[in-house]
Parts: sequence; structure tokens; C-alpha cells
Amino acid sequence: MLEIAQADIERHEGVVGDLFAENMRGLCSGLKRDYGVFFDPEQAVEETMALLPAFLPPEGRLLLAHQDGQAVGCICLSQAGPGIAEIKRMYVQPEFRRRGIGNALLDAVIGEARQIGYSTVRLETARFQKEAHPLYRARGFAEIDPYEGVEIPEQFHPYWRFMEMTLE
Repeated sequence: MLEIAQADIERHEGVVGDLFAENMRGLCSGLKRDYGVFFDPEQAVEETMALLPAFLPPEGRLLLAHQDGQAVGCICLSQAGPGIAEIKRMYVQPEFRRRGIGNALLDAVIGEARQIGYSTVRLETARFQKEAHPLYRARGFAEIDPYEGVEIPEQFHPYWRFMEMTLE
């Protein structure tokens, strides 16, 4: 049974760190494989873990997906500006993909963004993460230029897609 809920950082910090590390290793591997670009996944995890407070209520969320009691995915939401939220670190472990977990995480975090009162949601995704792009488009995300405050260094922008949707 799939359950999605706000993470309790004190209780789930290790699990969250593990999911972030898996996500970053996959990103690093894909960037190196497809574009010959390398970044240090361990440093990226440390930087993300330092940002955990931004993913907590009232302005943020850090949702964990549990399948039969096991944490198998996550998604984060943070405030990117007045009325603007940014989705970060959406990840589902490879062995649990194609089961609707990514859809459920994305729908849950968009619902949370609406509940908080955001009018716009943005995200960035690596170009090689082709499985995720239709998921975002199906929810109403459209490509935009790199936006202010995006964490992706400018030299990596050609390898990323930047997307935005307006909440109704």
C-alpha cells in the first residue's frame, strides 16, 4: 500500500539523506554518460541536507512515499519567491518506478502548493531524465528559460530543462 506524508526530519533524516544520495548519484552518472559532465554527488547531498529547513512547513514540504512501510521516494517543495514554489529532489527508487509513485508524489506536492497558496510552481529537470518530462507536461508544466534563483550552475543549463505551471 502506498502512503505519502510529510517527513518528520528528526525521525526520517537518514532515510531522506539516503534517497537524496541515490538521486544525486543517478544524476551524476547520467550527466557523465550523456554529456561528459561531472559534479560531486556527495557535495550536492551535503548542500541539500543543509537546506532541509526550506522544505518544511509552513512554506515548504518534504514528502516521503512509503510502499508497504518502506521509504521508496521523495519530493520537496520550497518557496522560490512571492507566490512561487519550486519542486526539488523528486526521486523514486528504480525498482519502484512505473508503479504510479512518481505521479502520486507529484500530485501530492502540487496539492500542497495549492493549499499553501502558491500561484506558480517551477522545477528543473535534467534533459536525460526523459521519463519524467511527460509526467510534468501532463500536469500542465511548460518549458521556460532558466529562472532567477535556480540552483543549477549556468554552465550546466544546456543539459537541463526549466519548467513552470500556473496553479488555478
